Amino acid sequence: MKAQEKHCKNCNKPLTGRWKNYCSRRCGSLYYIKNNHKETDIEKKLREWLVSQGIQFKIQESISNITVPDFLIDKIAVFADGDYWHDKPRRKYLDQRINTRLEKLGYKVLRYKGSDILKNFETVTIDLTNNLCQAKVNPNNIYSEWLERTKKEK
Repeated sequence: MKAQEKHCKNCNKPLTGRWKNYCSRRCGSLYYIKNNHKETDIEKKLREWLVSQGIQFKIQESISNITVPDFLIDKIAVFADGDYWHDKPRRKYLDQRINTRLEKLGYKVLRYKGSDILKNFETVTIDLTNNLCQAKVNPNNIYSEWLERTKKEK
């Protein structure tokens, strides 16, 4: 009797090589992020605002085994980056590589620093609203409110 072939917990590819439950280290990391992530205060604040605006989104959704954004709204990947880790040179380099790869796949990448979310939340929500409207994500009256505001600014 043939032993049943094992598959990666993250992407379901057949396991080959040295990893026990994942096809690669990247898949293991992405699986861990998706399944063991605890919501931070900055993510909670953004999530509550998105819900209050009636915007449909996915939380911690893997994109092509590249990364797991905090929120995925259509083809917009939203990251709530903590200041400490994301200000480190190595992390900045990795974040930029991720941004480039996502943009090549047609995603718009929005990164908001934790300090901005906590201290300048209105600025963050205006920027997010502008990007959602430009991408034609049109929940409730956000799009018409945005159009009125941009007409007044001109």
